[in-house]
Amino acid sequence: TLNANFSPGALRPNYRPESVDTLVWTGLVGQTEEPAFLSELNQRWLESIRKFPLEYLRHRWEVFKMLSRFGTTGCCYPYELKIFPNDLGVKDRCNPYLKGLAEKYFWSFAHTAVFTGWLYFGVAFMVMAACLLKSFPSNALRDAAFYSALSSLLYGFGYFFYALACDFRYLYPTVLLSVFSAIMLVAAQKETNWFKGRLWAARAKRK
Repeated sequence: TLNANFSPGALRPNYRPESVDTLVWTGLVGQTEEPAFLSELNQRWLESIRKFPLEYLRHRWEVFKMLSRFGTTGCCYPYELKIFPNDLGVKDRCNPYLKGLAEKYFWSFAHTAVFTGWLYFGVAFMVMAACLLKSFPSNALRDAAFYSALSSLLYGFGYFFYALACDFRYLYPTVLLSVFSAIMLVAAQKETNWFKGRLWAARAKRK
């Protein structure tokens, strides 16, 4: 829903492609669950995509770029360290001093390589490529690594179309799946004669 003061002039300075927060918290746009309004909004949204496909893709890329840190220096909201009022009645009962120390600790490495989405996409791509190489023998762990890497990419790249904001925390499943797929691929090779043969060959060359 829109308030009485809404206008294109008021929208432009508050619009950010990476988040709707600036529109919601300023009061320009409100949330609604009214079925008729949501249906009309959905129709207008689809109509806008058909009329302005390039603008739509450009907007989605700006969001996804920040989400995955393509060409950006900082990480966008890697985790939530607060508890907001909720229907479950969960409240923040932490010691303020200990909570402050925990927040400083976690935010101290929030903008490191650990929170870089494209890095985990790259890991998943490399695992899939390694699994498809004929020189790598097939076994259950290798298959599990391949499908975990594929799931990592499908889940992560899906946010190109439906991410509401640039929050890195959306990519947690992608991070876990890509890391697990790499671990399973290494474990798969250790169980094969192919890996043992390469290891012995490497040791023989050193001697």
